[in-house]
Amino acid sequence: MSSPKISAVVTTYNRPDKLLRCLQAIKAQTSSPLETIIVHDGSAADFGGDDDYWLPEHIDHLQDLITKQDCKPAIYHTHRRELRGTEWNDPQVHEKPSGMTWQEHYVSKGEMIPSASCMHVDILKRFPFPPGIKYAEDHEQRLMAFSEFPCFPSAKRTVAMDRTDETATNRSIHEIAEIYRGRFDAMFAIPTIAKHVRRKYQNDARFRWASLEVSEARSQGIGPFIQQWLRSIPQVRSWTNMKTMLLHLVWFITRDLPKSKAS
Repeated sequence: MSSPKISAVVTTYNRPDKLLRCLQAIKAQTSSPLETIIVHDGSAADFGGDDDYWLPEHIDHLQDLITKQDCKPAIYHTHRRELRGTEWNDPQVHEKPSGMTWQEHYVSKGEMIPSASCMHVDILKRFPFPPGIKYAEDHEQRLMAFSEFPCFPSAKRTVAMDRTDETATNRSIHEIAEIYRGRFDAMFAIPTIAKHVRRKYQNDARFRWASLEVSEARSQGIGPFIQQWLRSIPQVRSWTNMKTMLLHLVWFITRDLPKSKAS
């Protein structure tokens, strides 16, 4: 069987330096893609680029993964490393529990970033990215695709995500959280998605943004922290959510306590 043919798709917006790095990473692949498609998203600069780029063995590994499944139409994905400045971090890889749907695993863990994923062209024809949506369109497309197609993950880390500049959106966590909570509410109203995601996981997806807001408020002082903490309480829907809120409170209370000296 010949190796699966893989196209590289790069979306760009106002970051020509990162686009160049991304394209150089594609060129450095041990197996070249069939084609490289650059989607220009109205940048003010000549081009922009995504924060992510492939490590040299990414395409090779995907081809092996796809070949093992007889090239069946499916969602294939690997995992990532994260870069902050000069520090590398390897996020924990979570396997999907047997009693959980892929949609529930996705909204719970959110590990399947687009740059680490590969979808058969038939899936993209069946479930294209929704037009006219600016935020979380990749989430909606992925959740729809999981309704009809299988997923084959790999724990191998073949993608680097550069998270050094976390202010690229020029928006606060609170603004982003409001946007994404609204988008997830809209997605969970779609019957095809809703029937695959039980209410517990829908609530957890919304709560994750509340937790990020509380986390950001910890650095803003006692007033903003307490205000945001109390504002987020109505979004607690489980004991796990409450434990997270209590941990935020403990972290805030103990953050300025002097560290005990070793005797």
